[in-house]
Amino acid sequence: MAATIYKSSYPDVHIPEQSIFTHVFPPNDPFNSSLPAIIDVQTDRIISRGELRETALRFASGLVGPTQTLAARGGPSFARGDAIAIYRSVLLFHRYFSLHRLLD
Repeated sequence: MAATIYKSSYPDVHIPEQSIFTHVFPPNDPFNSSLPAIIDVQTDRIISRGELRETALRFASGLVGPTQTLAARGGPSFARGDAIAIYRSVLLFHRYFSLHRLLD
C-alpha cells in the first residue's frame, strides 16, 4: 500500500532552524536580563531571564563542557548537539533542564 500525503489548504508555516535556547535568548537580546522569566505562584519565587540563561548554560556545560562533570563521575558521556531527556516531577527548577539542548 502506497503512502498517502495530505496537503493542507493553508499556507506552509515557517519553522526557524534554531534551538529553543537561541529563540528565547537571542544573541542581541532586546529584553533586560533582570526581567522575570519564571514565577512560581506557590512559593513566590521569581527567576530572572539572566538567572535562567546562566543556569541552563552551566547545566549544559557540565554535561558537554571540557570537564564533563557527569562523565568524570562515572556517568554517561555526551557530545555537543546530543539531545537528552530528563524525567523529573513537575517542579519550578525542571524548566532549567528542559530549556537547553546541550549548547546548540
